[in-house]
Amino acid sequence: MPVKELSCFSSHDTEFVYFINEDQTVGFSLYPRAKNTELVEHRENINDLATSVPIIKVFGGDWPAYNVHDLVQIKCVGEVSPGAFSAGSSMRSTESNLLFQDQRLEGNEVITVLKHKDFNLEVEHKLEFNYEDDYVLLSSKVINRGETEVKLENLSSFCLDGLSPFHKEDGEGAYYFHRFLSTWSAEGRHEVRSVEDCNFERSWTGHGARTMRYGQVGSMPVKDYPESVMEHA
Repeated sequence: MPVKELSCFSSHDTEFVYFINEDQTVGFSLYPRAKNTELVEHRENINDLATSVPIIKVFGGDWPAYNVHDLVQIKCVGEVSPGAFSAGSSMRSTESNLLFQDQRLEGNEVITVLKHKDFNLEVEHKLEFNYEDDYVLLSSKVINRGETEVKLENLSSFCLDGLSPFHKEDGEGAYYFHRFLSTWSAEGRHEVRSVEDCNFERSWTGHGARTMRYGQVGSMPVKDYPESVMEHA
């Protein structure tokens, strides 16, 4: 499904890009401004891969290389649980359930308004940035525009999409997870693992969700994994 750029905003060192497909699903990506010249156009399908050719020969059609993932991930009670083998490990949507409504710039805040397909819910996503700081603030707010109560099971502050803007294909061997393990009085043990070592490589069919959880446990701010970052080598 064709994807086009919806808008682009810049801080002093980062580009923030919103893109949209024909179904009005909005995705979000960011990358260093210094790497502007290294951006490449992503492939549209994986029809020519050895694993795809025989299946397409039998069933026909195209096998898309990627899908746009909702800027905000939301799961309501009553919705079908996410698929792609993610049951029990994630409530992240494997199919879009939010539609683009509006986007506006208020000072240094980008506000994107989305509407839920099945419930009378409006989601406001906010990106706050400036031209001096090396960080941004991302948040989301849900507004029930109807009379019926809706219960939420999952809500994210953002969803980062397009993780390979510098590679037309998978970018094999080019991405690494950096995690910092911690315990009391022993913070900061640096762990580096490739995306492939973390089992995040694409499956032979391009189908299936991968999950990896990390973060502090309980009220201790330095327990287990307080910080993680992804690096492009």
